[in-house]
Amino acid sequence: MSKDSAYKFSLQFEELKTMGLDLSHDAADLPVNRPKNRYTNILPYDFSRVKLLSMHNDEGADYINANYIPGYKHSKEYIAT
Repeated sequence: MSKDSAYKFSLQFEELKTMGLDLSHDAADLPVNRPKNRYTNILPYDFSRVKLLSMHNDEGADYINANYIPGYKHSKEYIAT
């Protein structure tokens, strides 16, 4: 890898830190769900979070820190936790 390409790679990596900051993660911020997050800075976005089926109406019972990830054929092909 050339010095120039390594520099460009590091610039792209730094840009990743600012991506998605405008997307909401309200479910992850609920007090009942905060202990379920392993890391406080890695939260699932509301628009793509995995919702668990719950037999109870308990607040936060449908929450897991996971997002659907699009694949080649489907918009919800993978799950990242």
